[in-house]
Amino acid sequence: MRQSTLHRVCRSLCVLSLIFLASRNKGFCGSDFLVVEKPEHLVLYNKYQQETTERERGVLVPFTPMRILNADDVLGDGFTRCMRVAVNDEVFYLRKDRDGNLAQSGDPGITKTFSGATALLDTIVVLTTLRISAINAPPRNLPTGERIVRVFRHKNSVYARTAYAPYVYGWIDVAGARENRDWRVVRDAVPVSTSIPPHIIRRISDRIAEVNRTLERLFDHFNTETGQQKPVPQWKVEPSDTSVACVLADAPTNGDFHQSTLYLVNDIENIVLGARLQVTHTPGRVDVRQR
Repeated sequence: MRQSTLHRVCRSLCVLSLIFLASRNKGFCGSDFLVVEKPEHLVLYNKYQQETTERERGVLVPFTPMRILNADDVLGDGFTRCMRVAVNDEVFYLRKDRDGNLAQSGDPGITKTFSGATALLDTIVVLTTLRISAINAPPRNLPTGERIVRVFRHKNSVYARTAYAPYVYGWIDVAGARENRDWRVVRDAVPVSTSIPPHIIRRISDRIAEVNRTLERLFDHFNTETGQQKPVPQWKVEPSDTSVACVLADAPTNGDFHQSTLYLVNDIENIVLGARLQVTHTPGRVDVRQR
């Protein structure tokens, strides 16, 4: 195999890796949220890319905000287009049709995307009078003492839900000048833990498994094309009592995976959002620790 041919293959591998690994969530400069009136009429799969169970669909009440992790992803078959989203700690895949629109099993009703939003994910308590305005209903007053979960801020408005089921989603007015007068952020005293929550480790492991499957497909293809038997780089998850390390083994030493590491960092930062964890990285290594 000529050196020039190998060089082209390596460069193509790098480009394809970026395409597959890139998380298009704009976590560094804002997040995008999808809000659907009737999400049950979307064609969706769970994090294992299987049909959702009734329990899994239970979190998708009307107007549930879905944080977009990748607006134009593909399923494990390598060609079915989809959108990867997160609702709380659950990941879903929304299938797309041939035109790139979300596939539907019925009329989903009002569908809106809010781009460049700021994820909040905290809880406030009403001190005087506060109103919540649902997208398709008149505003209503929230009683003193009620707790509200702020999901995201878009421009000058905050999208939120009631803290307890049955959940009601809508816009609330929590302008900064009224903090500690009409509402305040709830800062419950909780024991300080230095361990990484098990569900965070599980979600990181799931994401790493997806990346490894993609690398296997790519290297199988290029090894076949070139007649080489290059070892497949694989990410290893190494959890401990106080941290999670993701280490890339058998990677080329020419730096081609530096950008891919950054994309993986973006994914992991989205996973730990709101969990008081910090993500640090070097090429081929990502570490998650308590702040």
